[in-house]
Amino acid sequence: MSDFEPPLSPLFVPADRPDRFAKAAASGADAIIVDLEDAVPPSRKNLGRHNLEMARHLAKPVFIRINPAGTEWHHADLEALRVLGFDRIFVPKVEEAQSLDLIEAGLGRHVTIVAMIETARGLMNAREIAKHQSVCQLAFGSADYALDLGISPNPDAMSFALSQLVIASRAEALPGPLDGPTFDLSDAEAGLAADVMRAVRLGAGGKQCIHPKQVETVRRLFVPSQEEIDRAQNVMRAAGDADTLRVGDQFADRPIVEQARRLLAKAGAAETRRWPKST
Repeated sequence: MSDFEPPLSPLFVPADRPDRFAKAAASGADAIIVDLEDAVPPSRKNLGRHNLEMARHLAKPVFIRINPAGTEWHHADLEALRVLGFDRIFVPKVEEAQSLDLIEAGLGRHVTIVAMIETARGLMNAREIAKHQSVCQLAFGSADYALDLGISPNPDAMSFALSQLVIASRAEALPGPLDGPTFDLSDAEAGLAADVMRAVRLGAGGKQCIHPKQVETVRRLFVPSQEEIDRAQNVMRAAGDADTLRVGDQFADRPIVEQARRLLAKAGAAETRRWPKST
């Protein structure tokens, strides 16, 4: 797991559509999630599994989202990953940490897991799941979470759940969780931007994408704006050795200074990780 770099804008692509693999890799997304689960109908699961070989040499980190335990496709998915050597896995509907031990046992090796929290039970056990040795990041499955609760997806309920994942991740020294996708593509820019900014405010580490046109907005809004960078630089210039200082009309004590330091570090890291929009 030492080479794991938390993705900012991972893009789902159906495993039964290998014609989209290269397009996804050229989208500007910093990781590709080849999906064997929701994006592939039951009649095409075997075909999707067969196509995994074609995803091995994409010029981006590749994760495989398997079908969850308890489905008829789960063990065949694990066998395909074992044979092909895929070690980065999105595991859906994780509800307890022990279930991840069974996945590693089925693969016969340690792997890098992004654990998807998609139910009330999973949310209640999020911190224990985050403690698992193979979990490198949590991800929010917002649509299935709303289904499990019997509600329509709404900002209040989704914000509460995502915030809990942020707290669990921080408590176990994981990167911020990935927010669930925005499914409404009809108002792509405004609706997506509002969702991304909510996720940023709550402390998410990135957002899952389901269409290439979402990637640029996600990447742009998760990177600190120039205004935020300028403000942080002003704080750092004024900081010196003072315990409390004033920058314009704002008092900035040590936590504010440390926030400014972290924002500038985040901006620098984002710049070094920036992917071209096409390759």
